[in-house]
Amino acid sequence: MAVRRSKVMVPLLGGFVVLLTVMVGMWGYNYKTSEALIGTLQGSMTTVHKMHIISELMEVIRARTRIAAVMLDENDVFENDRRKMELDGLANRFITLRSELLKLPLDQVEKRILHDLSTNVIPTTVKSLQEVIEVALWVEDSALRDAARRKLFNTVQPGQGQVIDHFMQFQTHLETQITQATAVTISSYRTNLHSQLLVLLLVLLVVLLTSYITMRRVMGIESTLHYEKERAQITLISIADGVITTDTEGYIQDANKVVGALLGHKPASLIGKQLEQVFPTRARDEESPPLHEDLKTLLSSATPQSMNTMVVLESDGDDLLLDATLSPVQSSEGVVLGAIITVKDVTEQQRMSEKIRYQARHDHLTGLYNRHAFADLCRESMEAMKADEVHCLCVIDLDRFKAINDTCGHKAGDMALKQISTMIQGCVRKYDYAARIGGDEFTIFLADCSQADGVKVMEKLLEQVQDYRFLWEGQQFNLGFSIGICEIHFQVPFEKSFQAADAAVFQAKDDGRMCIRTRTVESNLLETPTKEETNWVGRLHRVLGVEPLALVAQRMVPSPSMQDHPPLYEIFMRLPDGEKHHPPNAFLPTAERHGLTGDLDYKVLKMALDNLLLHSDGRIYSINLSAKTLEDKASSAALLALLAAHPKRAKQICFEIDENTLINNMEVCSQFLFEVKQHGAVTALDNYGGSLGNCLYLEQLGLDILKVDGQLVQQAKNKLSTRTVVSSIHNISHSMNILTVAKHVEDAELAAQLLTIGFDFQQGFYYAKPEPLMV
Repeated sequence: MAVRRSKVMVPLLGGFVVLLTVMVGMWGYNYKTSEALIGTLQGSMTTVHKMHIISELMEVIRARTRIAAVMLDENDVFENDRRKMELDGLANRFITLRSELLKLPLDQVEKRILHDLSTNVIPTTVKSLQEVIEVALWVEDSALRDAARRKLFNTVQPGQGQVIDHFMQFQTHLETQITQATAVTISSYRTNLHSQLLVLLLVLLVVLLTSYITMRRVMGIESTLHYEKERAQITLISIADGVITTDTEGYIQDANKVVGALLGHKPASLIGKQLEQVFPTRARDEESPPLHEDLKTLLSSATPQSMNTMVVLESDGDDLLLDATLSPVQSSEGVVLGAIITVKDVTEQQRMSEKIRYQARHDHLTGLYNRHAFADLCRESMEAMKADEVHCLCVIDLDRFKAINDTCGHKAGDMALKQISTMIQGCVRKYDYAARIGGDEFTIFLADCSQADGVKVMEKLLEQVQDYRFLWEGQQFNLGFSIGICEIHFQVPFEKSFQAADAAVFQAKDDGRMCIRTRTVESNLLETPTKEETNWVGRLHRVLGVEPLALVAQRMVPSPSMQDHPPLYEIFMRLPDGEKHHPPNAFLPTAERHGLTGDLDYKVLKMALDNLLLHSDGRIYSINLSAKTLEDKASSAALLALLAAHPKRAKQICFEIDENTLINNMEVCSQFLFEVKQHGAVTALDNYGGSLGNCLYLEQLGLDILKVDGQLVQQAKNKLSTRTVVSSIHNISHSMNILTVAKHVEDAELAAQLLTIGFDFQQGFYYAKPEPLMV
């Protein structure tokens, strides 16, 4: 709109500026011309004044001559004295007029005439006249009076004639000046008239030209407005969202077909009606107003801003959830003229979004909360608890579950886990939380529950599982629980409470399983290790000393588009025990409690760097770091120093950090990943659980690889919604230039699906089992 206005204002302003410039120029020219005319007129007036003075001077000269002649013929002394006084007055008058003349501006001709009079003519004539007057006054001798009479006629009168001649020359010169001034004045006046006529024509031309340009622009704008109005109408009709325009009172001015379809009316029938009458909505929740209330707020605001809201459209059939955006329509002066409301039916999207959010927070197999959601819920409850409140945290390990998987397969194992989850869910209240945090590990958060009451709840759960029998294809299995309980107190970190409950689980296992053991945070720090834990500690110290630590490597198979990428392997620790090799989950809890994880990770890194010397294919070894290693500054610094000592091989090392570890200690992990990148190594996030909200931190960390949680990957095989989540994770990662790895790929059907999604690497027993690494 501002552009269109400028197309009209520019020629108008331009024409006004040109007109103003011409008028100012004309005024300046007229002023200059008038000043010249005034100067000429003033000169003419001076010249006329001079002529009056010259005329009076000549009259004075003639009068003196006449008086002198009369005095020679007069014998009355008193009469001559009177005439003498008259002569003196005329002399004074002559002097006054002469002085007045000299004060006026004189040119060179005038000065020359007056100078000639003053030096050559007047002195002689005045002297002779004075002698005649003296004889007339004082001499009675007729002979002398006759001689004086002769001098008067022979000398004085001719001299006075010369004076008059000079004055006549002066007067003639003045008349010439007046004639010239008059001619100049007439010429200037005519020139001024011509100039004014020219300026008038120029102004008329500017006005006509400006009017023509303005009319052309206005016609062009009208044509453009007509085109844009037609285009807006077409756009309004074809747009996929519903669009409603209202005035300042909330009356509908326009609506497109989408709005008509939502209401079951023709758009034209809605025009002129109040929004709340024909578009009934209610708030989605108690805190939000209906749509027409938001509209009133928008229109009544001194500084209206666009707002977004979710409302429910009440209809004869199922109610629809709408995403509505209200935007003010304002004039260039900021006056509100109305509003534009866009509405979009997001009912199906919201259902899908809620489903995805549910899946991101729940275990896909059992429907219980997953590890991340359980930890978040526990922390929220602990942050809100008061000093005198107490909660109870229970950790449950399912005993003898491995026999079902080994004997009947994963399908039977999944069914057993579902039945056990139903049993666990049945023993908790609606405001308690139950979660599956591992393959056969569960947790329960009992709100406002003491340790004693928690034990009673878990005893009932033990009785149920003791009576439980899992049946599969004619086979029967007995399962059991090892349960650890820890009270949660005010301002005690969740991690410490969980570690105490986890330690109680180990104690329950050592005490024969199918039992409950309790611990407090303080007792967990002081309690003497069990015999089994002591054995693990001894083995770990020997491995960190002289005995070897076994390493196995599992290759991550690249997709066809990643064939040129260096081979990628994940390294796992194994603790040798004769011919048996213990996996990490057997000894890492003990290593964490005794602060040995940093030394283990350091030894794994050193062995991996040494092994790289045996290969020339540029392979990359990926090492999963413990949370305790990252929390210990000395341990993480030792790993970085080892990388710095081998700069050429550092780029062949990848450090994996578990997502839960990252979330629990974001600052420390972020700093470590940054320093790892500085040394040229590769970074990866392991066990990403599909929480779409956590995608925000991925790009900030500068990750190279993202490994999707194996359980989520396996669920994607048979569930379209889960497959959609997995695909979204892959697409989001690729938009950030992060490579993706799918874990726990165990059959051809799942491998084909992941290949279709576009995963860069796949890892699992379908492709390769971990193989011993030569060191």
